[in-house]
Amino acid sequence: MLAERGWDGQVDSAAIGAWHVGEPPDPRSVQIGAERGYDLASSRGRQIKPADLDRFNHVIGLDSYHLRELKTMAQGHELAQISRLLDWAPESGEIDVPDPYYGETEDFIRALDLVEIGITALLDRVFAHTRQV
Repeated sequence: MLAERGWDGQVDSAAIGAWHVGEPPDPRSVQIGAERGYDLASSRGRQIKPADLDRFNHVIGLDSYHLRELKTMAQGHELAQISRLLDWAPESGEIDVPDPYYGETEDFIRALDLVEIGITALLDRVFAHTRQV
């Protein structure tokens, strides 16, 4: 999505907890992602670090728990704007991207749908702002 908009900045993904550090994504994520053109197979889990809050302009949580944890971690780190992904897309009618881990394939599809909605809205707003500056 970023490349389509001509941006070559850095994007990363990290978890709040250390449960799956070093592990590949759930095979259902890899499958659903591949069906939409995302190559997740080489990804490995990592845990967010306080240094990430100094490295990135936006740090986005997928749900309310993530948001609380990120805001706590962000104390003393002024660079990163902390938000919840679907706060960027209020028209989605959702607040949190549900964790599909204990669900079925349909839950992974729904989670990716919401992530795409949120990322699209985030990029629309960020790029609209940067064009005005």
